[in-house]
Amino acid sequence: SEFESAKESTLNAHYTPLGIVQAIWTALANAGFTGGRILDPASGPGYFIGAMPEEIARRSSVLCVELEPTTARIAKALYEPHAKVLNMGFEAAQIPDNYFDLVVSNFPFGRYQVACHRRKPYSNWSIHNWFVGRTLDVVRPGGVVAFITSSWFMDSDSDKVRAVVARKAKLVAAYRLPQGALQGTAN
Repeated sequence: SEFESAKESTLNAHYTPLGIVQAIWTALANAGFTGGRILDPASGPGYFIGAMPEEIARRSSVLCVELEPTTARIAKALYEPHAKVLNMGFEAAQIPDNYFDLVVSNFPFGRYQVACHRRKPYSNWSIHNWFVGRTLDVVRPGGVVAFITSSWFMDSDSDKVRAVVARKAKLVAAYRLPQGALQGTAN
């Protein structure tokens, strides 16, 4: 069962190279983030948590959510008790709205939907857009969301998703990673 679960997750096993993770933490620190309640809703083995600057880690409580069981156990072995790790999908996690100071992650992406019954505008969006929508529910007003997602988020012919997101959040910065940036750690 573990092998089958791992095999099914390969579509979304886009682990982020350490240099990119460190650049995101540097940008967050430069923007003034010093710590708080942090969520990684698609943590994988915990790259974002493992690379968190020590001064931020000391002032933070961390929740990681990871669907794939073996990968979640790796994150638990590496980071608990500093970070709580839930082995479930983000859609199943009982996470309060307007709670986190920071959500940071490399979201899964693809042309399929999450089984979401929340009756929210994002409920039937593709998985990467769904993660953006759900994340905006759980980050507090004034909180920060820093994520990697598919180019289809910004490049979609339809502006429906971006319009909903723009009503809930202010875009501070966006960077397009070069093609193949995740290739060394994906698949």
